[in-house]
Amino acid sequence: MRNQLIFENRSYSEEETILTSIREAREWHQTQSQITRPIKTATARSIPRLPDVSKGFVDAAWNAGIEECRIGWFFTDAKQESLIQGTSYRRHVGSALCAEALTLKGALEKATATGIQELNMFSDSQILISLINSDTSTIDLKGILHDISLLSSTFEAITFTFISRANNTKVDTLAKTKLLSCCNSSCDGA
Repeated sequence: MRNQLIFENRSYSEEETILTSIREAREWHQTQSQITRPIKTATARSIPRLPDVSKGFVDAAWNAGIEECRIGWFFTDAKQESLIQGTSYRRHVGSALCAEALTLKGALEKATATGIQELNMFSDSQILISLINSDTSTIDLKGILHDISLLSSTFEAITFTFISRANNTKVDTLAKTKLLSCCNSSCDGA
């Protein structure tokens, strides 16, 4: 609108400018969210799932109304004994898929800090696991998936596997319980 005023001497009302901006922003966002593009990132080394490596389980509970989520993870060692578990609270999360991706990224950071070198990761987000294993991305997740790929390259061996929610109940319950308690009290982002 500014350029049209300067170069064509055409002016628009404030209302026309705002409505046009909103309409064009929506069109752009819809177009971008439909595009899936391959991303070139560091490829994670993978091995077949083996019983003698650590396992990580992740899940997110997302509240669409307030765009906040609680993420949860836990790790077991090769003997299936619990190593660590935790949760984190995130604000300004635009989708359930984004929450799942943030959960996986956070869990990989914890695994790295713990010194885990070989890991089988499990998530009940089939779309997320498909994106990671096919080395593709969406515009919304490009940065997070790039971070996941970089973190993955620090492991000696890592796999990403879809697991049904019925087989992921421990971490699902952990995330949902923490989100409920966080929403019922005042969360400070910790």
